[in-house]
Amino acid sequence: MDRNRKSERWDWKYKLTVYKKEGSTNSELWSCSYLYDGCTGGLLSDDGTTFVYVSFWYYEKSPAVTIYQTGELKKQIIGREINVDRSKLQRTVSHQLWLNPSRNYRLIRTKEVPLGLEINTIDLQRIIVDLRSFKISRS
Repeated sequence: MDRNRKSERWDWKYKLTVYKKEGSTNSELWSCSYLYDGCTGGLLSDDGTTFVYVSFWYYEKSPAVTIYQTGELKKQIIGREINVDRSKLQRTVSHQLWLNPSRNYRLIRTKEVPLGLEINTIDLQRIIVDLRSFKISRS
């Protein structure tokens, strides 16, 4: 590798850091390596313990959902675990989109799921990922 040449973006190392705001100062709650796929986004839980990234691109063998908790990559859910009807995927020039375009994902809290991720897919599935046990349920 030519040391005078800048490295490519896909070679860069990324870091996720979560801060707690206390008055006019911020204190770091946790930090970890971040698997960046070139798209921005993600959701942070209201208590700061959990960060979830949902990829808009669908690949059966690649992560669709990545879950970080208190400084660790805890779980990756790959496309085939989501099991979207392939005939419903929206095809673009280079990718397949799997999320419902009008309402795709959000964090939820219920009695049954103290912290969960609700995902609405393009084939009209409603998927709940329990962010404590990582169990996937459908409705």
